Amino acid sequence: MYTLQEERVLIDASSWRERAAVPATAEAVAGTDQLSTANVNSRSSAFGHVGCVQTAWDDATFVIQATDAFCDFAANWLTNFLAVIPPSACHITKVLFVAHSPQLAALVPIWQEMPLVRERIRLRLWEGGEKEVSTGSLVWNSPEYNALMGSRPALLTKVLHETGDMIFSDVDIAFQSDPRPWLSPNKSLSTIMDLYNPCAGFFAVRNDTVGHQLMEGWAKAMGGRARRNQPSYVETIKKLDPDQVHRLPWRAFFNGDDYFSRKARRATDFLRKHAVAVHANYMVGQDTKRDALRNASLWNPSTELLDGCPPQEEEEA
Repeated sequence: MYTLQEERVLIDASSWRERAAVPATAEAVAGTDQLSTANVNSRSSAFGHVGCVQTAWDDATFVIQATDAFCDFAANWLTNFLAVIPPSACHITKVLFVAHSPQLAALVPIWQEMPLVRERIRLRLWEGGEKEVSTGSLVWNSPEYNALMGSRPALLTKVLHETGDMIFSDVDIAFQSDPRPWLSPNKSLSTIMDLYNPCAGFFAVRNDTVGHQLMEGWAKAMGGRARRNQPSYVETIKKLDPDQVHRLPWRAFFNGDDYFSRKARRATDFLRKHAVAVHANYMVGQDTKRDALRNASLWNPSTELLDGCPPQEEEEA
C-alpha cells in the first residue's frame, strides 16, 4: 500500500512520463561514480528517451553560476543534466554559464568542444562574469559569499533581458529527470520551495511583464548590497500576481533537509527515488555538500569536465 503522498507521486510521474517520454526514477543513476561521453549516452538511453516531446519551456535558457570553489559542482551539474535532457535531434537545449574567475571563463570554451557537451546542448559563456564579483572559498555567510549573493539578482536581470525566458539553477542541484515538463506552461514564474517559502535556488521566469517585475524588484530590494538574497526573493514574490506564480511540488523538487536528513518526516525512500531534482542546501561547506550528494549516488561529475577545474582548497574544520 502507498501513502496518499506516494500515490500522488505515482499519478504525477505517470502523467509526466506521457508528456516527457522518460521514466521518473533514479534507478539508472545508481552506481555511477564517473561519467564519460559513452556512459552519459548510455545513461541517457537508460532513462528512456524514445521520442521528441515538446514543452512550453524548450526555448528557455538554463543559467548556472560558479566560482573556482564550485567548479566541480558545475561539472557535476552538467553531467547529471546532460544525462536527463532529450537528444539534440529533438531540440537544442541552451545553457549559459556565468563564470566568476578568469580560469573558469577560459575553461568554458574547452567544455563547449567536448563531444558529450557539444552533441547535447549549446553551452555559452556569459562575458564579463569574472569581473563582476571577487570570490574566495565561498564559506556560507562570508563576505565573499554575500557579495556573490548580493550581485546575483541584478546580474540575472541582465541575463533575462538578453536571453529571454530563463531557468536559473544553483550548481549544487542534481537532476534525476528533465525539470521542464514540470514547469507551468501558463504562469510567468515556477519556483522550488524550501518548506513553506519559495527558494531562489531554482526558478523559471518568463521574459514578460511579471518576469521583469520579479527580477527588477528583487534587484532593487537588494540594492547591490553584499548579503543573502533569499529573503528579498520571497518578499518580491509576495508582490506579484499570485495567479502567475507556480510553486513546484516539494515531493518532486527536494530541498536538502528533506532529502538528506534521515529524520525528515515528510520524505520517504520512495519519494527520494522519484525526485526530479535534489538541492544540496541546508548544509554548510562544499565538502559537506559533496559527501551528501556522493552518498546519495548523485555525485558523478565527468572526468572530462573535471580535468580543467582548479584544485580545491581544504576547508577549515
